[in-house]
Amino acid sequence: MADLPKLDAPREALRRHILQHSLKTGEFTLKSGRTSNWFLDSKQTACRSDG
Repeated sequence: MADLPKLDAPREALRRHILQHSLKTGEFTLKSGRTSNWFLDSKQTACRSDG
């Protein structure tokens, strides 16, 4: 992901964690029936001890 703003260390660690564990890419059908090529599964960050 190019051109992302610089963050302080804790926020940068959170960003890396989200990108590694929560952001999914591919074809997804949302509850609304619409499709998306990305999905943010925030539970993967919120429910992890290091998230």
